[in-house]
Amino acid sequence: MRGRRGREIYDKLSYSFIEIIEKIQGTPGLPTITSLAEDMGLHVSTLWRRVKTLHESNVVFMADINYSGLGIKRMLVLSKNLRKGKRYDSPFLELEAPLIPKGVLLQYAVPADKMQSVIESLSKEEVEGDIYVFDNYYHSKPNLRAYYDVLDRTVKPRWDYLLETVKASEFQRIVTPKRRIKYDEIDLFILEQIESNPFLSMREIASRLQEAVSKGRWKIEPEYSNVTYSRVRRHFLNHIIGRGMVTGVHIKLSHRPENLDIVLLYKTHSQAAHRISSALAEHPYTDYALSDEDGTTGLAWVSVPPQEIRGLLDLLDTLQKEGIVLEWEGYIVDKYNVSRRKISYRNYL
Repeated sequence: MRGRRGREIYDKLSYSFIEIIEKIQGTPGLPTITSLAEDMGLHVSTLWRRVKTLHESNVVFMADINYSGLGIKRMLVLSKNLRKGKRYDSPFLELEAPLIPKGVLLQYAVPADKMQSVIESLSKEEVEGDIYVFDNYYHSKPNLRAYYDVLDRTVKPRWDYLLETVKASEFQRIVTPKRRIKYDEIDLFILEQIESNPFLSMREIASRLQEAVSKGRWKIEPEYSNVTYSRVRRHFLNHIIGRGMVTGVHIKLSHRPENLDIVLLYKTHSQAAHRISSALAEHPYTDYALSDEDGTTGLAWVSVPPQEIRGLLDLLDTLQKEGIVLEWEGYIVDKYNVSRRKISYRNYL
């Protein structure tokens, strides 16, 4: 059953579905189904049905949250030794991944002003390992027109094409506002809702917020403050869209169960990590990619069929031979024991 579900989307992808995915991923900001249908010359109900079909085939639509603008960085701890029985915990820990044959990868989404305290807490817990801080988060935006064969119903790795894309790509870096974006409880609630469903209506979000406040699951300051649809809509337009807190929409594809999850860590010359991470983010095998502020270190989480591992490693070797990558490492993830945590945006208040 699991294998069948993993194949569903690849069995159903057609030029029309790829066109919809391209349109959604290529539209800046937060598009609506109505505006997308108008741009594509489709009836709204027709587009809704096709989006629903994609969703039922394990294609997940998610909003591109501007983590940099929110002041949120990714901190990665790479330890070569896995301590049995050790529990790693933090309100900012979003990923704990055992590595094969041994080791552990801990990934945190931390506000910049709390980074040092999180590092100090790791020291107190005697967590040892290399620490990397990444400023830029590249959402997976698979270029299916380039990497998917509609006739064969398969993803084509096209490592040579990816290599040329990296070499030809211009300097790519996520735009960070000069000042950290200020946000409040309502802003964060809206972000939490649309991150996992960018097509939610503001009326639905307002209704959810009213319920969360009334049941004590979400706190609004001051406590007597009213939560109305007009207020939520005003926050959405002025704070979320107006300040660039959401930059677009991306899709996440389900991977085949036999794929190997691999974490690639690469060190480059200045700015090159931005180019590599952004190019990898367009490959269907990539879940997400990261780079640091200077573009000298990057990371990509990829899910690759076993028969394509050699091609991926050859790609990294070629980048190193051509001087684009200085050094790189790949870590196999024990994906069946990965612990993912959904971090509540309330933690960032």
